[in-house]
Amino acid sequence: MEFKGTKTKWIKSKNSIGFVYAEKLDGNTKVNAFSLNINNDGRISNEEIKANALLISKSPELLDMLNELTNIKSHSFILDELQEKAKQLIKEATTI
Repeated sequence: MEFKGTKTKWIKSKNSIGFVYAEKLDGNTKVNAFSLNINNDGRISNEEIKANALLISKSPELLDMLNELTNIKSHSFILDELQEKAKQLIKEATTI
């Protein structure tokens, strides 16, 4: 399955606790392709907001790793089971 979101590296802002963004090149200039601000309404901690932003920034890489895992050829029952779980998770993450 292919990642259907913004296809560039997501970056967690160093200046804003709950802000992640995706940059892309427009010619020779980096432009903000997409940004997401995780607002704190006072019910969650700054640590939780940082963790959410970090997870979002790593999601394309996580999906790539899951795709690689599903392509390993093996006769191991445990690996087969993990691959099936990974395939299901990929389907859930890529089906809108």
